[in-house]
Amino acid sequence: PREDPNHPINDAKFNSNLIADVHFVGRSATDPSIVKLSTLLINHDNFGCIIEIWLNDNQISDEGSSAIASYLELPSCPLIELWLGRNQIGPSGAVTIAAALDKN
Repeated sequence: PREDPNHPINDAKFNSNLIADVHFVGRSATDPSIVKLSTLLINHDNFGCIIEIWLNDNQISDEGSSAIASYLELPSCPLIELWLGRNQIGPSGAVTIAAALDKN
């Protein structure tokens, strides 16, 4: 997708100095931390075009996945990669994430 000439990150107006990736891997992040991170991303739309979110190897459950979904459903930027492996997200959290990605 980064090679796709039609992807927003390849737009001449894209500022490559802005944040494009969020890597928060293996930090034992719990739901309250993920709620804070998601709120920060939602309320501060000046980070840039977030195209990668890596949150694998944490302690995120369905509550945290709802916070992540709140950010993911925003149409402000298309996501390329989302890593959530090795967390505690159950079936309902996975459905919430999937529904949010469907809106993105």
